[in-house]
Amino acid sequence: MDVKTDETPKPWRRRPGPQREGSRPPSKKVPQDGDRIYKRRIEKRLKQGELAHLAGISPQHMSHIESGKYGASPEVLHKLATVLDCTVADLMPEAAA
Repeated sequence: MDVKTDETPKPWRRRPGPQREGSRPPSKKVPQDGDRIYKRRIEKRLKQGELAHLAGISPQHMSHIESGKYGASPEVLHKLATVLDCTVADLMPEAAA
């Protein structure tokens, strides 16, 4: 008995390709400390995982801070400022600085 199956390929959800270092889509949200951390990290030519390792936090936490999903605690901001050779105020949004 010949059974027909629907062999049409399922549409795969494609992930966006890798972006070049320093290219980040424009943010539609209010400026956060993550945006300033991102800019400093790029200036220092550090990868996100490298900065996380040097600051003693997980790469996932670093990603969440930069994306604005979580805010950075004062302790983490101090560690990041130390690694990025700047002050904590340099990493804060303009309204808070």
